[in-house]
Order: sequence, then structure tokens, then C-alpha cells
Amino acid sequence: MMSLPSVRRTRFRSVAFVSVLMIAAQALPAATAPKTPPRPKHSPLPRRDERLDEMMADIVKDLTSEYSRKHRPEHVAAAVIDMGYVDKPCEPLMGAWRGDEPMYPASIVKTYYMGAAFAWAREGKFDLTPSIMTEIKYMIGVSSNPATVQVLNKLCGTAGGDRLSAKEFKEFAEKRDAVNRWLRGLGLEHTNADQGTWDGAPTPRDLQLMTGDLSGKGATTHHNRTTAIDMADFLYLIATDQIGAKDDCDTMRALMKRDSKDRRRDGYRKIFQDTLPDGTTIWGKSGYTSETSHDTAIITTAGGRRFVLVTMTEVTWDTTGFLGEFAAETLKRLSKIKPRPAPSGEPKPKESLKLAEGSPAAPGGQPAASRPAAPGRGKEAQQPVAQAAQGEEEDFWSSLMNVLKFRWLPGVSSLSIEDLKTAAGAPASSPTLAAGS
Repeated sequence: MMSLPSVRRTRFRSVAFVSVLMIAAQALPAATAPKTPPRPKHSPLPRRDERLDEMMADIVKDLTSEYSRKHRPEHVAAAVIDMGYVDKPCEPLMGAWRGDEPMYPASIVKTYYMGAAFAWAREGKFDLTPSIMTEIKYMIGVSSNPATVQVLNKLCGTAGGDRLSAKEFKEFAEKRDAVNRWLRGLGLEHTNADQGTWDGAPTPRDLQLMTGDLSGKGATTHHNRTTAIDMADFLYLIATDQIGAKDDCDTMRALMKRDSKDRRRDGYRKIFQDTLPDGTTIWGKSGYTSETSHDTAIITTAGGRRFVLVTMTEVTWDTTGFLGEFAAETLKRLSKIKPRPAPSGEPKPKESLKLAEGSPAAPGGQPAASRPAAPGRGKEAQQPVAQAAQGEEEDFWSSLMNVLKFRWLPGVSSLSIEDLKTAAGAPASSPTLAAGS
């Protein structure tokens, strides 16, 4: 087996084990791209709230003043969705600053590709083979650009290569628009996600798409883009189990899991996990180029307050604490705003919102009996740190077992999580995936 850093060895070893099971069980057909991805049934997206709009504007004003050497208000876009407390239904509300302003998304676009893969597989439109699952883990966990290109091409039924004729390019562009059509069906109208992320130069036909010119030369006017509101809405759908099914969202959240104790060194830009208190649950994805610096996450405090936060900036080589301070200020100011009760007759939050640390449900759709109770609103209801850490560890293995049982191999239903750990050669505790950039 390939030698991997010890921080990821156990989990990728388990992926290799899953691959062996899959190959032995069946030969899966090649991935195909849906021409018309299905529109999932989901509750209305959160509505805007003046209090939260004002909060976002104040944070941007204060932090761009503090970091004025690098950051300008007109180059910041941000959105927050207040989901209240995990144990108390409330109306989800959004606030934003320049929330509809499109920016180059860098690596946060990978969240859309991950969501499309799970949602389309759930509908029988795409095959989540072991190799694709491995690519998705690399794409999200360590933010691999080559893995992203592989996932996107598999989703769309395309491949990179030489320049195309006008007729061939039209077909190529139509296939690559598949994720965009799906996102528009979700109500995300201001996003373009039809290109990979690159370590080197894009292929000639990718340059044709980026420039909108058959020669592949000229300005890249048709690059990926998204808005803070579109990304916040998408994370909200993952948080509430509305992309694919609950099992899919459990697995996506496990892939996006960050540890608030994993702090960055001095001299590097600070992101959300670097400033939020220990015990905070963070499911997120960041992005970074020489001209952009973004962070996005679903955040749950130790006291149970949950919110989605997206902060996007256009900045040259960001090495500041701007993104981290943005998360800290959002948490500080949001804690002073009382969540608005859900209107009478509105559906209650999905059951997963009441599970501690986003723990996946046990087979049959019921919450796993071994999970700690959800953190409450008061100090007396907060989970002990050790218990929360144990819940995080079990989340990974439960999500992996759910994928095996309900997506790929119904025949392994007799396996227990301990059997899976033993077969994968896992130690008593598995390290968490490093956050990607």
C-alpha cells in the first residue's frame, strides 16, 4: 500500500478495504452524467433578516478597518444563516454583505461537486465507485486539484484534452453545464461550476471553455464563480439533510469535519477553525489563490448554537487573520441575537439537527443509541469534551458503515463497526482528516 502521512493513514486504509469489498462484490458500470439532474424536494431557503444584515455590515466595517492594509469592504462578500439551537426549533434566517456579488470561488467550488456526486448517486444517475470516493476524499480532505478534475469529468461525462471543433465544443460545454443546471434547480442562480481547479495549466479544451473562444486564447471571462449567498444556501441544505438523503449528508459532513484544536502557525492566514473556541464543531471548506481568500462552514458551538458562515475576499496573498476574526466576531455578535421562533405550522428542524456532533443515524433511520445527547442551550447541558471527541470518532466509522450498507453492499449488513475497524486495521482511535484549502 502507498505510504501516507500518519494523520490520514488509517482512514485511507479503510477506503482501500472498502475498494476490495466492492471489487469482490460486483463490477460497476462507468459513470454517466445526467442530462437533467433531478430537483430535490426541500424546504424553502432561509429568508433575509435585517438584524443579521446589519450585523454583517458592522463586522465588515470593523474588520476592514482593522485589516485596512489588505482588505476593503468592496472586496468582501459574506453571508450567515442563523439556525438557532440544535434542541429548539427556530426559523432559519440569513444576513449578508454583498451576498449576491459573484467571485472566483477557488477551492470552495469543490463542495458543489461533492454534493452533486452524492445527490446524483442517490437518484441512480451516477456511480460512486471506490475510486471516485477516494477522489472525493482527496478533493475535500486535502483539497487536491487533480482529484477535483477527475470528479468533475466523471460527473459530466467529459475528459480534458486537445482543442475541439465547434460542433464538438458545443457538446462538451453542454455536458460540463450539468452541475450548473442542478444548482439552478436548487435555487442557486448566481453560480458557475463547470471547471476544474488546477495545479498547472488547464488542457486546451478547458481553456476553450474558460475563454469562450475556440482558439482557447484570450481573457478567461467564463471562469468558475459563486456568491456568498449561493454557498451559504448550499451548506444549509447539507446541514438539514436535503442534498441526497440523510446518509449522504452524514458522509459529506464527515468529509468536511475540522478540529478547532488544529490551529495554523503564525505567519499564515487564519481561517475559521483557528479562532473558534475548543469544542466547536466545524464542517467546512476553505479556498485560496494569490488573489482570493475564502472560508465556509457549518458551525455548532459547545452550547448548541448552530449557524452557517461564508466569508469571501478578493485580496492579494492574504496572510492575515481576517477570516478567523470574521468567524469569532460572528459568533460573539450572534450570541446576542435571540433566534426567532419558527412560525406556527412550519416544519420542525430535521432530526439530524438534534444529534450531537452531526452523528449519523443507526441502520433503519433511528439515532444511534450510543450517541451522546445533543448539547443543550445552557451550561449544564453541554457535553464533556471527552464524550464529544468520542462521538466525533464514531461518526466517521458510522458514516462509512452506512455507505457500505445502504449504497454499495447490502450483503454486509451483518458486519458491525468493530468488524469494520478490525478488517481495516484501525487503532482504537482514528485521526481526523486535515482540513483542505
